[in-house]
Amino acid sequence: MSERILKALIQLFALVAKVDNVGGDGRTVVQVFLKQQLNAELVQKYLLLFDEYLEQHQKISKDKVDKEKKRTSVNSVKVLRICTI
Repeated sequence: MSERILKALIQLFALVAKVDNVGGDGRTVVQVFLKQQLNAELVQKYLLLFDEYLEQHQKISKDKVDKEKKRTSVNSVKVLRICTI
């Protein structure tokens, strides 16, 4: 699997984890997925990336305590942008 696809998947995992308010369980799911695909060193690299993306999405959500619909709309746009890369 290419690095570009992996990064896009990690971004999507972080987005979905944030939408569902998933904490450690989401990270465990990502870790299991990565272990099936990669060696231990790369698993750690992409888990750190997942943590960074998750933190970014949480910060954005806290900054925009506005409306749930707006957050869903923004996340939908992010998903579309990630998938078209």
